[in-house]
Amino acid sequence: MKGKNRQKKTDFDITLASRNPNAHTIISFDDHGKAALSFKDRRFAIGRFPSSVQSPKNSKDVKLTLTSSSNSKLPMGIRKSMNRTTGKSQGHVEILLEFRVPVKMKVGTLQMKSKTISMLCHFKVDNLAKNPRILSQDCDYSTRY
Repeated sequence: MKGKNRQKKTDFDITLASRNPNAHTIISFDDHGKAALSFKDRRFAIGRFPSSVQSPKNSKDVKLTLTSSSNSKLPMGIRKSMNRTTGKSQGHVEILLEFRVPVKMKVGTLQMKSKTISMLCHFKVDNLAKNPRILSQDCDYSTRY
């Protein structure tokens, strides 16, 4: 996860590891998924969850780019963290990544009913500058038809 400044906006690039442990299920992530980053209960960046297909017994990286509305609206803790350099022990920042993505599952030749996966991931990172280090992470999910 890292923050990149653009004119009046900031992109937050996030790479998630996705794993399908099932030997018979293909998972299709729809392109209508939404994702957001929050800091102290304040949403500061949003974006789309990319469409993709995950084969059985497969792991892959899912890349998200979430964009803030403007740098002036970024929470102070986020702005400070983006200015930190790695290697300096200046604390950490805790952020919440949440996303909802419609998925379709196919088991063999049987197409299952579509469902929506909702996930909340609490991250603690050393900074949001280049090469941030994840200090801890905890993710929970739910599904609904």
